[in-house]
Amino acid sequence: GTSATTFAPDASVTYEQAVKMVVAALGYTVQAETMGGYPSGYLSKAAQLDVLRGVDVGGEMTRGNMAILLYNALDKPLFEKTSYGEDSYTYDANESATLLSRYLKVEKMTGKVVETPMACAELVPSKVLSDEVRVSDGTASTVMKKGDTDAQALLGVRADVFYREDDITDTPVIVAIVPRAASKSVEIVAKDVVGGNTTAQTLVYMEDGEEKEAAISGATLVYNGRVRPMDASLLKPAIGTVRLVSETGADYNLVIVENYTNYIVENVLIDTQTVYFKNGAAPMVIDFSDNNISTVMTDETGNPLTLDNLAEWDVLSVCRDAESNTSVCRVYRSNRTVEGTIRELSLSEQEVVIDEKVYPIAYSMQTDDLKLGKNAAFFLDFTGAVSAMTEVQGISRTYAWLAAAQNTKGMDPVPQLKMFTEDGEWKVYKAADFVELNGARVPAKDLLANGKTGAEMYLAGTAPTLVDDTGAVVPQLIAYEVNEEELITKLETAYNMTKLDTPDEEKIGGTFSMDFYQNDARSSRFFNGTKAGTNAGLISGAYQGEIEYSDTMFTKVFIRPETKYFVIPGNLSNEKAYAMKKATNEITLERIRTNETDCQCFYDVAENYVCGVVVLRKDIQAQDTIVEDTDVIYPTYSRPAGLVLGVSTILSDGIPVTALKVYSNSGQEVFLDLGEIERAQYRNTNARMWDVIVGEETLKGDPDWYMLREDGTKYQPEKSSDAWKNTAKTARHNEIFIDLEDIKPGDIVQYEADDDGKLQRLCMVYRHEYPGDVEFSYDETYLKSTGIDLNYLGGNLSLNGTVKKVLDSGLLTEVNLPQGTTDGAKTTFGLPLAMKTTRMLPTKGKFAVWDTERGGMREITTADVVQGDLIFSWWQTTNQSLVVVYR
Repeated sequence: GTSATTFAPDASVTYEQAVKMVVAALGYTVQAETMGGYPSGYLSKAAQLDVLRGVDVGGEMTRGNMAILLYNALDKPLFEKTSYGEDSYTYDANESATLLSRYLKVEKMTGKVVETPMACAELVPSKVLSDEVRVSDGTASTVMKKGDTDAQALLGVRADVFYREDDITDTPVIVAIVPRAASKSVEIVAKDVVGGNTTAQTLVYMEDGEEKEAAISGATLVYNGRVRPMDASLLKPAIGTVRLVSETGADYNLVIVENYTNYIVENVLIDTQTVYFKNGAAPMVIDFSDNNISTVMTDETGNPLTLDNLAEWDVLSVCRDAESNTSVCRVYRSNRTVEGTIRELSLSEQEVVIDEKVYPIAYSMQTDDLKLGKNAAFFLDFTGAVSAMTEVQGISRTYAWLAAAQNTKGMDPVPQLKMFTEDGEWKVYKAADFVELNGARVPAKDLLANGKTGAEMYLAGTAPTLVDDTGAVVPQLIAYEVNEEELITKLETAYNMTKLDTPDEEKIGGTFSMDFYQNDARSSRFFNGTKAGTNAGLISGAYQGEIEYSDTMFTKVFIRPETKYFVIPGNLSNEKAYAMKKATNEITLERIRTNETDCQCFYDVAENYVCGVVVLRKDIQAQDTIVEDTDVIYPTYSRPAGLVLGVSTILSDGIPVTALKVYSNSGQEVFLDLGEIERAQYRNTNARMWDVIVGEETLKGDPDWYMLREDGTKYQPEKSSDAWKNTAKTARHNEIFIDLEDIKPGDIVQYEADDDGKLQRLCMVYRHEYPGDVEFSYDETYLKSTGIDLNYLGGNLSLNGTVKKVLDSGLLTEVNLPQGTTDGAKTTFGLPLAMKTTRMLPTKGKFAVWDTERGGMREITTADVVQGDLIFSWWQTTNQSLVVVYR
């Protein structure tokens, strides 16, 4: 472009010069020269080759225009010599050779991605690997490696695909994929789909505040990776996206929906590749090696993750197809957390303001937990929506018992509150001009305005006011803040977050809340006052209500030295009787029960069941009606127990004998010489004699138990027969048996042996094939008074059930308990009726796992116990001494 002898390295490249370079590189110099030479001939030839499309004409050449020019030239046929003579040459366009193929070793095809590891736009199983896609040109399809491109995100998009054969495997590897200009793709987030107006023909969505419509009649629907019949109900995902794809730019021919479900991680068992979740969600196996399911798990930015990367409170957003033979599973992990206080809440708009920032609320979020003024850690999913929360414990909150309040006299009355503080002092504080009451800014003059009854506030799920509907001040526990002038600027009242039908495992944590029912020491029950009545409600001192008892409460709440412990007298006017108690050791309910008219309320209970505050109400007048507890006396006497490992032949004094091999609660394998033992007693309080219905589940009865007639023959009386009903309950302990050959490995027995290991007594405690209801045995005094053989029935308590939650303080386990019948009887024909409830098992004693499929036992620790485990727990007195997990 200058001359044959001139080079100008500092000069700008002109449009004409750039065009000449590209035409020459393609080999068309001869033709361009015959068409007029530089520049007109080269420009004409370039136009013929269609390499000027989209390039700005004239002036200096920019980098952007040069890129377009080169891109247009990449797949043009090279013009090459095809014959040689003395004075002439023959040139022809080589349709099989281009700049791409000749110099870059890259081929080009025009087609569309029809399959990725996580989605397929055809009615065929997805078989491509995690780094592959399938591309179709309309007549044939080819599986290609995606390389460093976003090919897997372009399902259904018509594009130019540039690929290179791998030098080693000869597999095509995509180096670039460029959507065709006519293709159109629109991605819509789930919340912008207008579900009520969307049909199978038209999808309605919001864009920039305006409602838009997209024609989807005849389009193929790909839902969670698989082709489904078009269904308008599937076009509104709770979490995820809807992507519309058009090959021609007119109507959309493909609708891709990814619908995600959020799960909150509880814990992970790497050995079985199982993830356990909070809120009662079913565990999920995430197996990346399973050839029948394509699984991809990444963080929000797309970085791949494994199960080792997961931790408690991570939010897993899971998109998966239900067809087991062609399953896909796409998982996003988010561990983003925001700590703060809820300032505004709009459930209609699915938004919450945490401190000063607005966050969407995920549809999976349990919105009952969201309360104004609540201080918590909020866990966000991959879209940034609030999906879970846990209370922030230990925030700077100061507690006091509100004893009285009144407005000062004068022209400008000011509320003043008299309270017994956590420092054990009586204080009187005046209110500032405005006070933040339970998250709301209240003028001081309205602080002591008439409120609502405690029962109304409870049913409304809100915190109570300082006064009731008559204007009388309600003595109660409060949290407060004062400014430098000693004026109250903030007040919080506690409210009961639990309801009688709330699952036990959800009664955890609350921003200044009473999350557990009070304990009534007279009946060892928790109760909750919610019904209007004449009895004085005790919860927070604010709830007027009739006592309602619940059989499904926790048996343990922990009080530690950091717990604030208020002692409030029954006579509230006796100021000298108010006190603060300091717990020097860990205390549970079993140890804080004092006289029969004391009640405890538990506030700000953390996830490890440690109370932030306890209020002990002393000398409360007895209520009119007390529901008695089941007739349970915890034992003081017991014999050893063991997990049956099998029957062996051993030498005893050189003589072969048959012995029962057990793993004892002492942690040792013991051989028990069966000796003269003919049968084992079957502890009937634990045995499931007949089928038992628990809810909708029928628990199978054990066919191997029997009783003995006077002539020694075996029989099983019908539970409705006189023979059974007329047998005294206490006598049955000695009259129900099981044959030794029916004792199977994995069962639990209780035994007594002499110093030589020869069995003196043997009792069947638990059959894992027919797990019984919870057993309450009796103490030694009771057993002696009824004549029951102590050698058979050393007192003990055993539980079997399912682990619902694993905590540092113990194992929260769902078990079957005896329950009363509608007429108040505790049993039917002396046998306990089953009822599901929850109990906390401490992490003490020996732990073992029994393999239910292959048999065999191995010792474990509490760290190996996970949510969902089937578990048996055997106690001696108050110590748990043997736990067996059945897997």
